[in-house]
Amino acid sequence: MDPETQLEVLGLSLSGIDTEDNKNQMKDAFAKLAPNFAKCIHVENDTYGTKFAVSNDTTIVLISGTGSNCKLFDEDLCVFGIGGWGYQIGDEGSAYSIALAAIKLYLDTEDGLIIVNEDISKLKQLVTNHFSLKSHEELLNKMYPPGFDKTYISRLTAVLAEAAAAGDLTCQRLFFKAGHDLGRMVTSVIRKKYVSRSFIRDTVYFQKTKPPRTIPVIACGAVFKSWPLLSKG
Repeated sequence: MDPETQLEVLGLSLSGIDTEDNKNQMKDAFAKLAPNFAKCIHVENDTYGTKFAVSNDTTIVLISGTGSNCKLFDEDLCVFGIGGWGYQIGDEGSAYSIALAAIKLYLDTEDGLIIVNEDISKLKQLVTNHFSLKSHEELLNKMYPPGFDKTYISRLTAVLAEAAAAGDLTCQRLFFKAGHDLGRMVTSVIRKKYVSRSFIRDTVYFQKTKPPRTIPVIACGAVFKSWPLLSKG
C-alpha cells in the first residue's frame, strides 16, 4: 500500500480506553498527529481487538498483563465488563497487583506489622535486588513520583513467578491469590450478563436468561505464562 494512501477507517484497540471522553481524546490526539491518515477513526478498549481477532461468538476476554480487565461479548455484541479500573483502585490479578502484594508483604514484615510462619527471605531478596535497595525505606522513592514506574514495578512479577515455579511457597501464594481474583472476574461477568436482580419490597428476585452451554475465555497477557501457578487459585 502506498504510504500516502488515506484509510477509509482506522480502528484502534487500546488499553485504558473505557469512557466516551477518553475515546474522543484519543481520536482528537491521533487526528492532530496524523490528520490525513484516516477519514474515520474508531477507538475501543483493548479487549475488543483481542475478541474479534479470535471469535465472533459469545466470548469472554480476560486480560492480565501490567493491568487486568474482563469483558463478556454476547452474540448481539452487547458488552458486559468487570474490572479495568486501573492500578490505583483495581487491576486485581495483574502483574502490578502481584508485585504490589509482594512489596507490601516485604514492608509489613520489615516493620514488624505482621509475623509470618514461613521463610520469606527469597521474596525479600527478589524485591531488594529488583529495586537495588540498601534498605526497605528506599522503596518510597520507587513507589511514588518522580521515581514511580508502573511498568518496572510490574516486572518484579516475572522473577516472583520463577521463584514460585521453583517451589517458593510465599511466591506461590501470590499467584494463587491472583488466579482466584481472575476467576472471580470471569464468574462475576457471567453473572452480570445472565442473572438480573430486581428489588421489590426489600425482597430480591432473580430472573435468569439461559447462558450458552460453554463460553470460551480468551486469556491474554504475560501473567498467563504462569498459568500452572494461577490455575490453582
